[in-house]
Amino acid sequence: MGSNRGIANTHTTEAPYKRQQGKPQLAIFGIGLFSITSFVIRASATRDEDDHEEGRVKQHIRALAKKTHIGCNHSFIADAVEKAMGAVVNISVETETSTLLKKKSLVSSGSGFFIDENGSILTNAHVVTDMAPGSILTVTTTDGAHHEGFIHSLDTLSDLAVVRIKPRSKAEGGWPVLKMSTNINLRSGDWVVAIGSPFGLHNTVTAGVVSSGRRRNEELGTGSSTADVRVEYIQTDCVVHEGSSGGPLLNLDGEVVGINTTRADSEGISFAIRADNAMDLVHQLHTQGRVVRPWLGCRMVSLTSQVRQQIHEQGPLTMFIPPTNTTGGVIVTSVFPGSPCDKAGIIPGDVIVAVNGSSVRSTREVFTRMGLKIHEPVTFTVKRGIALDMDYDGRSHRWETQELDIRVTPDEFDVQIHKD
Repeated sequence: MGSNRGIANTHTTEAPYKRQQGKPQLAIFGIGLFSITSFVIRASATRDEDDHEEGRVKQHIRALAKKTHIGCNHSFIADAVEKAMGAVVNISVETETSTLLKKKSLVSSGSGFFIDENGSILTNAHVVTDMAPGSILTVTTTDGAHHEGFIHSLDTLSDLAVVRIKPRSKAEGGWPVLKMSTNINLRSGDWVVAIGSPFGLHNTVTAGVVSSGRRRNEELGTGSSTADVRVEYIQTDCVVHEGSSGGPLLNLDGEVVGINTTRADSEGISFAIRADNAMDLVHQLHTQGRVVRPWLGCRMVSLTSQVRQQIHEQGPLTMFIPPTNTTGGVIVTSVFPGSPCDKAGIIPGDVIVAVNGSSVRSTREVFTRMGLKIHEPVTFTVKRGIALDMDYDGRSHRWETQELDIRVTPDEFDVQIHKD
């Protein structure tokens, strides 16, 4: 009895022990399985995050490439040229030197591009101004075909001209037309492309970058009393020679941003008339055959701090002393007798600060605000300095400033009368 009880006691004590010993082993196995599962889940999640991040980066790169037009595309210039090439032409002016031998001498050559489907071509005026009676104007299209052309209209002040050739037949369709950019916001360093025919080499392409999207006549040294102050230029480092004059300057969308017109004496600098400046002038040339410009009959200069200092140092020309509290604007330096400004009461020393209610800070802004209309009144807001006392030498120590609204009615500008 005693021994059986011992055996029984031993049995009853071992079984609970074995059961208790199995629980820790199961727990350890469960923890390990959980850890492995967690690792797999975290690894999978990490891969998902990496894939998502990689996709996001690729999407950003594609968007950036699309925005810059270049990206990894090495043919971005060729793409722009391909859109425009068919509308670019070569223009040559020849004169017969021998009627008997039918010899011809090249007078001038340049480039141009179609601005309508009926055969109107925009070019530089200097390309065709040397035409004499009996001269022959030939337009060569990109397919090598020669067409007889004639001058429809030209404007020497802006150096723009419209040349025409015969329209195509209905079966052939209209001539290819280049698209003019309506939003020219060029930055320094932007890529541009010039197409022309230097040295008679048709379809010549050069590319470069923009140095300045706006250069004025006076900056180029081409300013004169008859220069059109509305015209501004794009400065680039595209190679432009005489045969390229009148050809298009393109952005990377193949749109016209300028009309190539001249180059500096040093290589690496060329200029193109801004297309947005030219459009109003081109429209008048195209529809009216000439450009009508308003004439005020006064000389004026932008009132910069340097100009103000020069005027004060000139004394005793008291009429040239601008109001001391006037900043910006345009100062009138002289008025022609009997001119629109003279009739309206504008006098030397007046500072024009607004035109039709819009402020102005340069002579270009004055003419831009006026537009190209003539015989329609324009309101100039003028500040005038009135001397309250004077010394024996004509200098004044006290001034009063008057602000006046003066209505001026511009006449038509006649370039023949107002030549330099």
